[in-house]
Amino acid sequence: MRLPRMMVGVLFWLATAALRAQTLPVEYATFMSHGKAVSCAVYDARDATATIVFLRGANPADLAFARSEARFFAEHAFRVLLVDYLTVTPNLEPTVTNYRRWGQAVEDILGDLHARPAPKARQIAVIGQGLGA
Repeated sequence: MRLPRMMVGVLFWLATAALRAQTLPVEYATFMSHGKAVSCAVYDARDATATIVFLRGANPADLAFARSEARFFAEHAFRVLLVDYLTVTPNLEPTVTNYRRWGQAVEDILGDLHARPAPKARQIAVIGQGLGA
């Protein structure tokens, strides 16, 4: 009888660990850049020491990795904005025009963050992967 109970306990722990790994962001924020809305999933720590603006790549695998990274940093006292900056261009081609537009969107977001009164965490870092790097 003891073995089945232990197995149920282990299975329950594994199931809850999988659910924790898929935790959705706490909130969403929207920023404007040249008349286009740029959305951000916000992974927030209670006592954030700094804000990280995370730029992901265009590949769907990049999004899954970025979400897990955002959760990791949020669990370690950072507020993380997972920016959907790629939506400001009509396509995801790595052209000079698109890079400039993506860069402008990130610059607009950073300007907006700095202009907000008394944010939770004044220090802001920008990190990225793939096209976001």
